[in-house]
Amino acid sequence: SSGIPTNDQCLKKFTGLKTRHLYKYVIFQMNEQNNEIIVGHRYRLKKSTELTAEDLEIIEGDDETNTSNLDKEKHTEGNETNTSNSDEEKPTEEEMYEDFLAHLPETECRYAVYDIQFQKKEVLSNKIVFITWSPDNAKIKAKMIYASSKNVLISSLNGVHQIIQATDMDEVSFASIEEKLQRV
Repeated sequence: SSGIPTNDQCLKKFTGLKTRHLYKYVIFQMNEQNNEIIVGHRYRLKKSTELTAEDLEIIEGDDETNTSNLDKEKHTEGNETNTSNSDEEKPTEEEMYEDFLAHLPETECRYAVYDIQFQKKEVLSNKIVFITWSPDNAKIKAKMIYASSKNVLISSLNGVHQIIQATDMDEVSFASIEEKLQRV
């Protein structure tokens, strides 16, 4: 392990995804100095009126530049896309996953946790997957830093069901992830 520390917000956002169901996914990245793992992009599910005091503590510090917005008409708050307005149609699992894929850079490494919903033996299931995104055309130094630092982050995220290493979009496609989860 490289010993690169994880920012406290990483665990806070993961807890928001796992136990509070505030986020569909959270993407983590290295800071500019490559000396800390920080929260990057995230996709918030709950609208403002549904948030509890505990939820507000978790989303504290979120801003608009780091959250998804599938539809500009939908309510956004801070860095979050909020798609749970009652009179609006919620995005499908596939739409949310496409939004996630759109936030994986073609030439930069990332880590991500995704609360994926899929069909297994005619039962709808949810599992949290951890994805190490290390595209083939990323810089070698970045690949080495991410590879040597991932265990620091993974060890702090209790509740991950599957760890996936991906170097191209085929390996991180919804069908590919679903296939891996079917075998578990």
